Amino acid sequence: MLSGCQQGSSFAGLFSEDVKLSDRATQRWHYLIAGQWDGAYGFEPPAYRAAYSAEQFRSRYGSSVTWRSAKVNRVVIQPDGTTADIYVDLDYKFAMPGEGLVDRQQQLVERWVKQEGEWWHIRKK
Repeated sequence: MLSGCQQGSSFAGLFSEDVKLSDRATQRWHYLIAGQWDGAYGFEPPAYRAAYSAEQFRSRYGSSVTWRSAKVNRVVIQPDGTTADIYVDLDYKFAMPGEGLVDRQQQLVERWVKQEGEWWHIRKK
């Protein structure tokens, strides 16, 4: 019976980690949608922030896309417990040459890593 409790406790730990990561990704997208670049920049890993300024981070994003909403759909933490993929449903509009503003919905997969007890967004290569 004790073995079952330990497994349940481990499951609860994984579930709470999923929720924590989902909340963190949602917060990051809140900043991006609001155009609050300094807030979004804070979700990049310390090594990234040591190498790139907030202004350089901002320059990664163009001005042709306007995000309207983002919803974390699924969190998949890899077995090593230090990397995760987050599936985000995006609703956005962008300027397409010759067509004007175009509405789109898309699912984006983000990669996050856990370093020193915290989850950080990383850019996939």
